[in-house]
Amino acid sequence: MVATEKITLRNPAHLADWERRAAIVEDAADLVRKAQETSKAPWTIQVWKVGDEYVLARGFAALAAAVDAGLPEIRVVVAARFPRWELLWVDPKQIQGPDPLLSRAMEARKKVRSVGWVFPPLAAIADASGKYVLGRGKRGAARLWAAQEDGLAHIPIVVRPAPRRAVIAGTVQIEVARVHVTMTRHLRKMSKPLPMRLINEINSGRLRPIRVRRTADGNYELVDGLLRLRAAQEVGLRTMQAIIEVELPKDRDRGPDDDEDEDDES
Repeated sequence: MVATEKITLRNPAHLADWERRAAIVEDAADLVRKAQETSKAPWTIQVWKVGDEYVLARGFAALAAAVDAGLPEIRVVVAARFPRWELLWVDPKQIQGPDPLLSRAMEARKKVRSVGWVFPPLAAIADASGKYVLGRGKRGAARLWAAQEDGLAHIPIVVRPAPRRAVIAGTVQIEVARVHVTMTRHLRKMSKPLPMRLINEINSGRLRPIRVRRTADGNYELVDGLLRLRAAQEVGLRTMQAIIEVELPKDRDRGPDDDEDEDDES
């Protein structure tokens, strides 16, 4: 737990939007009410530890809700050493992304026209040609589409380092208790409701394998399939099918990879 007042903003986009957070953050009033009712931020906040200071990395809306709800302390995840990503303002035509869902695209266009730019900053990976590539996330794709359709000159993005490529070592049956959730994108979604279809898939034996990688202690780190893992835990499965992923050496080929859990986008 960290005192809310110790979390500071350095990201230029965060600084520019803090005072107008109530107008920018989607469902801001509901998030504040949820924070007041639960006495915690709506989802996990990621920070960088810089000396005695905690610099916000991800979770602008969650921090805004916690502050406006008057919470004295909140739980955070301490990320890698600051700065982890580079913040840029780029022409949205330089960014390639998947087709957004129509409903989310229309919502994003409405927000762009009321706010003036895409919020929050898009996360992208630079490719060999100098353009930027989004992952599979529908929300990011919708915001990008809205920015391109409305002809915005520049939008904020954070550039991620290209992830290491991995190969599949095989599919095996592993113990559910040995799978640990450590990635921030998963921790943020631990409270997301479970779709009933996943419970049904378990009961019918049709649940797709999750994707994991081995850790130094002999257990597993979840790579993809958070909701499938949570569904297995919910029904008390002792073991489940998992695809074991092995990272290639650093000097091997790298390239953009998907960063969204496909369960989370369903």
